[in-house]
Amino acid sequence: MSEKEDLEKLAKEVDDIAKEPDTYTDPEMQAAKEERDAAIQAVMERKVFLSEKYVEPHRTPGRWIKEEDLPRVLEDAAVMHEMCMVGRGDYNHAFAIAHTQICDEDPLRFFVNADGQIYINPVIVDKSQEIHQVQEGCMSYPAEPMKQTVRFKDVTVRYRTVGHKVNPNTEEDLGEHFLTKETRHKLDGEAAQVMQHECQHLNGSDIYLGSSSDSLHEKKVDIKNDK
Repeated sequence: MSEKEDLEKLAKEVDDIAKEPDTYTDPEMQAAKEERDAAIQAVMERKVFLSEKYVEPHRTPGRWIKEEDLPRVLEDAAVMHEMCMVGRGDYNHAFAIAHTQICDEDPLRFFVNADGQIYINPVIVDKSQEIHQVQEGCMSYPAEPMKQTVRFKDVTVRYRTVGHKVNPNTEEDLGEHFLTKETRHKLDGEAAQVMQHECQHLNGSDIYLGSSSDSLHEKKVDIKNDK
């Protein structure tokens, strides 16, 4: 069922509820029915809002993130994490969402996965010799069938994330954020595949815009300002 059909079905269910005979004579039960109807309507509206956050696929790469970009990162990351939980087209959820999928004018180089982890300025710095063929889809192409592509079996990635300043004495969160120092992780399996998929987005491409071999070539990224 497509996204449009899904929403139309839910809308019809809400309309059917509204047309039901008023069998609720008890005020509390009537209030419960109205609360349920309002909740359904709110979910529908939120789902439409999140679906409309996607932009048309494009080739603009994500811009390198600096400390002053953090407020925007945090604001958009909250929405992107929610988008991971909401189905679109034939997909029930997303493993991750890249900022280039929701912004085409000044996209930033970060993505958020379904666990809410924010990966800032990710760059694949090493990869295995072994590659394998995989089937992938993309939330930016909700009507397209999954496509066969190739990925490295494991990769090493460097990235930063968002740190939270705390009171050193009480460990209370002070509500201030900062870019953490660079960290490096070696990933394999699904985690490596997701990382390669999202970095491809951030490099201004994706599995449908480029050829299968494009997924094996990490675009050169200027990292001289990442200190």
